[in-house]
Amino acid sequence: MWDMSREQHSEYEGPALPIFKFLPKGTEHWWVRILWEPLFVYCTTFTLSNMRILQPSASRYLYLGAILLAVKSYIEWYQLWEWTRKILDSRFVAPIITKLAEDKATDAELATVHLAGFPRNIDPALRQSAIAQIARSYGQDVPTASTSQTVASANPSGEPKLALSKAAIRNIFFAFGFISTLSAVMYFVDGVKEAATQVKQAVATPASVTGTWRGVGQLPKAGNTILTLDLSDANGVVIGTVKKELHVPGRNPQSDLGRITGRSSDGTATLHESRMQGQSPYSSWCSMERLTLTPQGTRAMTARWQDPPCQGGSLVLEKIR
Repeated sequence: MWDMSREQHSEYEGPALPIFKFLPKGTEHWWVRILWEPLFVYCTTFTLSNMRILQPSASRYLYLGAILLAVKSYIEWYQLWEWTRKILDSRFVAPIITKLAEDKATDAELATVHLAGFPRNIDPALRQSAIAQIARSYGQDVPTASTSQTVASANPSGEPKLALSKAAIRNIFFAFGFISTLSAVMYFVDGVKEAATQVKQAVATPASVTGTWRGVGQLPKAGNTILTLDLSDANGVVIGTVKKELHVPGRNPQSDLGRITGRSSDGTATLHESRMQGQSPYSSWCSMERLTLTPQGTRAMTARWQDPPCQGGSLVLEKIR
């Protein structure tokens, strides 16, 4: 912008990257712009997103950008093709318009340019005015009746006409509508996948049972029970402490402390309680010879007794830290 003499053509993007020369048609400008560059952006985005380098939002933006890059380059190519095509068409149309001005064009010749002859009794001035309008619509010089043969340029001013036809505009709107719909569908699918992943994670088994878990409930032959487990899971080996608070009907509440060991796999653990000295006289109530922990999401587990006297009893434990 500061020094226009340093730029020969302001609309030229510059040469393509050297890597495209090794691809089929890689030295042809429009093949690279329409096909190889958008495909390069798309494949790079696909690779980086699968490597978890790009976030889903950035991936969607670049996917859409690759498609729009191809559409933009195609529109530019079509505009230049249409301009060149009209120049070539003018060489065919010019002699026919000249014959029309001289009233020598046949119906077959006029049909090739989608024209029809004039009535025989039309006013000559009106006829010449109509022919001049037709010539201008085709980008031709206005022929006269005395002209024997004229081959005019499609654009006497020398400037290319890059106006889009109605069909091209319709195709552009269709392409943008299709891309917008496709982007919305991709966004919806990604949203569904993300929601499904969150639901799966919500019901998935936790990686380990490490943490402090606490549950309150009724157990067979034990009444109201508060169970607290403080566990540590290292490579499937579980160790920790257990605290039972038993509220037996007709008796004073009692607390039991002990150590607990076991093994875990895929979040499910089987534990065994080992007694410590100085336990309450009710320590044998609902003893945990085999206690299984089954995950109920990432923040809850079900503790189920497998042996008498509380066989079949269960408590839902919540992770408190």
